[in-house]
Amino acid sequence: MNETRKKIINKAIDLFNEKGIAQISIRDISRELSLSPGNFTYHFKTINDLINALFAQMKAEMDEFYIDEKSINITTVDKLFKNAYFLQWSHRYFFANLVTVSSRFPDVFASYQKIRIERSQQTMILINLLIKYGYLKNSIPQKTYELLLQTIWLIYPGAIIQMSVTGTKQENNKLPIKLAWNIMVPYLTDKGLEEYTSIIEKEQSTNLEDY
Repeated sequence: MNETRKKIINKAIDLFNEKGIAQISIRDISRELSLSPGNFTYHFKTINDLINALFAQMKAEMDEFYIDEKSINITTVDKLFKNAYFLQWSHRYFFANLVTVSSRFPDVFASYQKIRIERSQQTMILINLLIKYGYLKNSIPQKTYELLLQTIWLIYPGAIIQMSVTGTKQENNKLPIKLAWNIMVPYLTDKGLEEYTSIIEKEQSTNLEDY
């Protein structure tokens, strides 16, 4: 990636995260980077072009959450919860402002909705594998697990909005991950609960007091 283009993207993420998409213009980003308007528009002609580039980068980060079906366990789920949270925090300008995104950048929002559906389907495959391997209860209706996933999907954006308003630093707050697990734990089998307990004990031993 061109170095100037990379700087624009990184600065845009910083400013959008700090003040929100609606409050930041091309001029604001250019001023922060000491770029002329012409230099900026050489890389991104409009704010829409910039948002599309940011979304493409975010999607690429999502695609890194590869799950090997041969190594499915509770640790895999824990990593998935953490990766999803850290990604949404890094791109909170997007997840904490979905209403703005949907109205100002409908094409980007439509692409996001498509990805969300795909991720939901992939996550249901994960759920069924966890059931198959004895980590989740097989007596629970499929519809219940689908609702469970939708509930977890809603946790992070709400938590991120609250953290943004209160000024809470992401590195000091593992609450969203704890909330996700709080919803999941009742559905764990004894085998799943044993591995989850092991994860918590390991976190505590490394002084992650939020657990």
